[in-house]
Amino acid sequence: MKKLVRIEKVTCLGERRLLIEFSDGLIRELEIHRGLGGVMGALDDEHLFSQVSVDLNIGTIVWPGNLDLDPDVLYGASESGSCGVYTLISESPLQTL
Repeated sequence: MKKLVRIEKVTCLGERRLLIEFSDGLIRELEIHRGLGGVMGALDDEHLFSQVSVDLNIGTIVWPGNLDLDPDVLYGASESGSCGVYTLISESPLQTL
């Protein structure tokens, strides 16, 4: 059975950009789009957006107010809706020394 890839670390870089580290070592820099709609519209507030963290129990990024994004979409494993949520800035495997 294939193990699900989940988010282990997130850093808010400002200007709606996030640096996300996944459990398989992939690192992606993403720009999260404005105007996601519905309850996710709250993320248009820069102060709220900057409060991003990782919920290790569910393996994804979260914000106050029970807001979260699907880790499979952020990883790129799910094509549905990904281009409406973010723009990929860069991606690379984890560098080990």
